[in-house]
Amino acid sequence: MKWPVLLYSVLAIFILSCASPKTENWWNKPQNEWPQILLSNSIEFKNRPSVSGASAFLLYHNNDTVVCTARHLVEKPIGIIPSVPQDSVNILLKDWKLFPRATPDFDSIKITKLRNTSPSPFDFLVFEAKTTNTGITALKPALDSVHENDVIYILGCERSDAACKQNVYKAKVRWIVDSQIIVEPESKFKAAGFSGAPAINESGEAIGIATAVYNEKGEFYLYLESIHQVLPYLK
Repeated sequence: MKWPVLLYSVLAIFILSCASPKTENWWNKPQNEWPQILLSNSIEFKNRPSVSGASAFLLYHNNDTVVCTARHLVEKPIGIIPSVPQDSVNILLKDWKLFPRATPDFDSIKITKLRNTSPSPFDFLVFEAKTTNTGITALKPALDSVHENDVIYILGCERSDAACKQNVYKAKVRWIVDSQIIVEPESKFKAAGFSGAPAINESGEAIGIATAVYNEKGEFYLYLESIHQVLPYLK
């Protein structure tokens, strides 16, 4: 078993007041023509330093739109000191906005409430949110099971690439262990900032949320929380 480290980014799910996925088969187009899916974060809790960065995305299922990001975004790895307990997020939350990377002046998505408030071993959060913007494409969840050797794609940006809005990285599923999907990208990249980034299948459906990385002894793997863990928190 490879022991991963956190990606130092965000992964949570938020409900939106008005957002729905675009219906065209964008995943059949060249990747440079894919719509904007990846989001970045600006987070402020009471009596904690403000932080920004990491990743998130919208998820749409049964007329319920949410935002996904990693639970460790409210913890020490990204600079929230002291960490915010999962059952205290709604009490301590001061401001949380999401926007496309490199465009912080975008009409942002504003988090309003965490849904999965009970402490959990899973590295994701489920939030409600509000937005007046329809320019971000929400992903649909993959309802079918993921299998070893499946080809998937990770949407993300290296933290050092200030101009990046959304890159696509091809990977293959290597192992599935309980709720975690372990994937091997075709090429290495600097995974800092990928926490909360979406992983999709070849039909453009979300299969998981990036949470951690293993990069040792020439081996490079990303760890994903299965999107199936998120579904109980959707309407």
